[in-house]
Amino acid sequence: MTFSVTKVIANEDDAILYVFSGTTADDPTNEVVISKRYSDFKAMHSQVSELMAKERNVPLTQQHLFTTHPALPEMSKANAWTYVRGCYSDRVLEEREQQFTRILNAIARHPVAFRSKPFTDFLLG
Repeated sequence: MTFSVTKVIANEDDAILYVFSGTTADDPTNEVVISKRYSDFKAMHSQVSELMAKERNVPLTQQHLFTTHPALPEMSKANAWTYVRGCYSDRVLEEREQQFTRILNAIARHPVAFRSKPFTDFLLG
C-alpha cells in the first residue's frame, strides 16, 4: 500500500486534520482514506515504534539493510518553536504532511508493523 496526502483541513473545532489516501498497485480502485490529527499520529507512532527499528538508531553504513523493511522515521516535533510559528502555518503543515507520509509508507512496507493492532486500529479508528 502507498499513502499520499490528499488535503489538510481544519474541522469544526479548528483542529487540523491530515487526510491521506492509501492504494495498492494490485487494485488502485480499492482506496483507504484516513483523516487524523497530529495527536493520532503521535499515539500510533509511539506504539508502532516498538515493532520497527528507529531511523535514528540505524548507522548510515547500514541504511541499505532497511530498503525492504524500512526503519520508522521520526515523528514531526511539536515544541515551543512550533507553537511560536503556529500549528496553522504553511511551513509547519507542509513539514508534517511530508513526515506523516514518510511514516505511513514506511509502516506500509513493514510486514509486521503494517498488520499490527496499533496500525490497523489507526486506519480503522
